[in-house]
Amino acid sequence: MIRPRSVLFSACLGFIFSSFPAKAESDSFGLGDGHRGPLNLSSGSANINVYTVIKADRAPGDTVLPISNNAILFATGDLVMVYQATGYTPVVNSGDQGVLDLSSSPVGRWEFGRIASVGSTSLTLTAPLIYAYPANLSQVIQVPEYTSVTVAAGASINAKAWDGSSGGVVAFLATGSVVNNGDITANNAGFRGGAFSNDPGGKFGCIGLDEPFPGGGQKGESIVSGRYGTSTGYGNLANGGGGGNCKQSSGGGGANAGAGGFSASSADGANVGGRGGQASSLSPVDHLTLGGGGGGGQGVYSAGTSGGK
Repeated sequence: MIRPRSVLFSACLGFIFSSFPAKAESDSFGLGDGHRGPLNLSSGSANINVYTVIKADRAPGDTVLPISNNAILFATGDLVMVYQATGYTPVVNSGDQGVLDLSSSPVGRWEFGRIASVGSTSLTLTAPLIYAYPANLSQVIQVPEYTSVTVAAGASINAKAWDGSSGGVVAFLATGSVVNNGDITANNAGFRGGAFSNDPGGKFGCIGLDEPFPGGGQKGESIVSGRYGTSTGYGNLANGGGGGNCKQSSGGGGANAGAGGFSASSADGANVGGRGGQASSLSPVDHLTLGGGGGGGQGVYSAGTSGGK
């Protein structure tokens, strides 16, 4: 049994905090107000959060959040988490293995706010935002406030899988005890894996960090936006793993707090297996990151698989 001030899990990275300086109010939300009452999950799996995408750039001081959908699922008085998951700048070089310092980056930044009113395509907060949030790279997550939470053995609270614009986070507050005999997880809900490259010709000699398809498997998705699905080759892209280069190389592992693992060499012994993603340096008090997607492999058989989330 634990008595936390709140619980937040991003994909592959979970925390229990004792305080919250990241907030859009002048005072702390603390344990929340408990207006949802107790949550007793005795069996099965549950997604307790609602997610929606911010559709216009927001600046510090703004109180209105234009959203894409799901406004009907939010209510006046709800606590929300405003979160930017991707959109990292400056340009990241393929294959860079240095630690990514996100401590001052807008990527991964989050804050809490409370809803004053709900429109058909917008949410208005009771206090202004502290930080800026770019359109289509940021999301709003409804954060339930319980009196207590009990998860029985075999039951689980899960994050909605990241879909390119929202998901990947579990967040709630509880004024009383949190008893977890099951699972509270965002596992397999983070950035998406790269696609497998099928090359029946089975050529050798693919040595490019950004080797074109089909010689290079697709890189895993990462905190760098706009390149998922178009970038191939064994060089990792930020915390996303690199794809395997011909012949029959596997993709590199995605990263988060630690670096992702390198993959095996190609069938001819060349060291062109996918490079693991870069580790991140950040404070979870005001930053959270989704785990990088694994790189897709390269092979001569159609039975290959994509990289993992």
